[in-house]
Amino acid sequence: MPEDLSVAGRYRLGRSLGEGGMGVVWRAHDELLDREVALKELRHTSAFDPADPDPAYRRMLREAMAAAQLRHPGIITVHDVVIDRDRPWIVMELVEGPSVAQLVAERGPLPEWQAAAIGRQVAQALAAAHARGIVHRDVKPANILLDGDRAVLTDFGIAAMSGATALTGTGNLIGSPEFMAPERVNGHPAGPPSDLWSLGVMLYFAVSGRSPFTGEDLHGALAAVLTREPVPLPQVPSLWPVIAALLRKNPAERPPGAQAIAMLGGPPVAQPVQPGAPPGPPVATPAKASRRMRLAIIGVVVFVVLAAGGVIWWQTSGEQSQAQTPPTSESSKPQSSAPVVEVDGSPTVDRIQARGTVIIGVKSDQPGLGMQNPADGTRSGFDIEIARIVAAGLGLDDNRIVYQNVAAAEREIALGNGTVDLYVGTYAITDKRKEQVGFAGPYLTSGQSLLVRRDATTITGKDSLRGKKVCSVVGSSPLLRIEQLGLTEPENLVGLPSYADCVNRLSSGEVDAVTTDDAILKGYAAAEPSELKVVGEPFDEVAYGIGLARDDKPLRDKVNDLLQAALDDGRWQSAYDRTLGPSGSPATRPVLDRY
Repeated sequence: MPEDLSVAGRYRLGRSLGEGGMGVVWRAHDELLDREVALKELRHTSAFDPADPDPAYRRMLREAMAAAQLRHPGIITVHDVVIDRDRPWIVMELVEGPSVAQLVAERGPLPEWQAAAIGRQVAQALAAAHARGIVHRDVKPANILLDGDRAVLTDFGIAAMSGATALTGTGNLIGSPEFMAPERVNGHPAGPPSDLWSLGVMLYFAVSGRSPFTGEDLHGALAAVLTREPVPLPQVPSLWPVIAALLRKNPAERPPGAQAIAMLGGPPVAQPVQPGAPPGPPVATPAKASRRMRLAIIGVVVFVVLAAGGVIWWQTSGEQSQAQTPPTSESSKPQSSAPVVEVDGSPTVDRIQARGTVIIGVKSDQPGLGMQNPADGTRSGFDIEIARIVAAGLGLDDNRIVYQNVAAAEREIALGNGTVDLYVGTYAITDKRKEQVGFAGPYLTSGQSLLVRRDATTITGKDSLRGKKVCSVVGSSPLLRIEQLGLTEPENLVGLPSYADCVNRLSSGEVDAVTTDDAILKGYAAAEPSELKVVGEPFDEVAYGIGLARDDKPLRDKVNDLLQAALDDGRWQSAYDRTLGPSGSPATRPVLDRY
């Protein structure tokens, strides 16, 4: 660790998070904005000559700024680049969770549905990057971090201009050999298909715990990439066809990004990329650097920005871009001639009428609530049933519903810019959120509760948790509430990246209970009613609403009318019985909050 713990007079270094060939990543505190960040100290390696004053580095700077403007929930955010101690430091978003590599090392191969969910998010992130001319070149389990249910693509290893081969001028290998596409091993430039190959290897590793292309040394691994076919994985029947397609030796035969997303259970259209301000200019240290050092710094700063987000990939003339705009979901939907219901004064309904379909944002990885089958794309769960009830009330049958997977952090953006017309996905109604979006409902009420094994008899509610290990998502409000109420000892609180991880540990007996909103817990219990159950009275109450545009009161009133009709005629109860009912927990009929 440097003797002076302060970088650029602003970032206070903490512990080291990891070290690789390109430098060290530190946990740091931004003393100006009072936030935790990740700070990468870039060090010189033989694969990069920072003293080369070639004007190409200045061209790279312009291209790197384009890369730094990329904003996507699945791509690590670059906050800033600063210069201190005659070397560059890159300031990045801090992701607290483990990498896929760490999770597999600790827990073993991932369940098929979890690997598919991670793969889908990485594929969406790659599609967004490829659409802006950026190729990552080092997609591997260690470069995918997990932040709860969010997968974040980062790169603490290598980056270089696309168009270069896998070898530097001095013969150094750029990339991880077991995850490198055959065309790159053969000396061809990196492109979107090579990133998708690496995604396939990552998925294989995630569900099997091993790479399909191992060797005794570097040459053995590269030979395996070129000549060996991956051993099929019968334990993942839904995911294996996707992995096999991504691992085709000929890059032209691999599915393009949009198709890969669809095969993994996501919408064919990549999530919208929100342009953001590029990092501010480098903050110079007080000491005056030489001209040669300044040129070196410019080159390294460019390299740092590229190392965070990937590399620039420009389409050459005569080649067709693999990142072309994918077909919209609507084009694949059978069209119906039935008219959409008139809702006077609703701009959202006007848009639905013009389009002929309704786009509904949902989740795809919550059992009993919003799940998507990775094999055929079909959806199920209580949220999906409610979405169908509302769509039918607007005059749209199932064939005219387009479901869009929307990350939790993107819900307000998606509703605000019209990416989706409605959002149905355990979206808690809060006064703060009402400042940005509108809510109809609630269509479901919930409260913090406990999930235990079916044969558990000693845990009957929150007052019987003393001496028991209780799990929830790390840093979550449910875990904090257990601690604040003193319901169990601090050493018995277990924080993990996702609820699925907690449920896995509950099933294996490593923890005694999982806690979060009982609607989510009912979904897990409904999926395995012979193994799991929800116990005790909820600690508090959470109301889930249907999100829509904030100022579209005509649509809000219409959706409330449709929900009330479903509550009155029994369709709401029937939907609950089919989806969450198998959990054994009775339904709590919600009372609509019209405003």
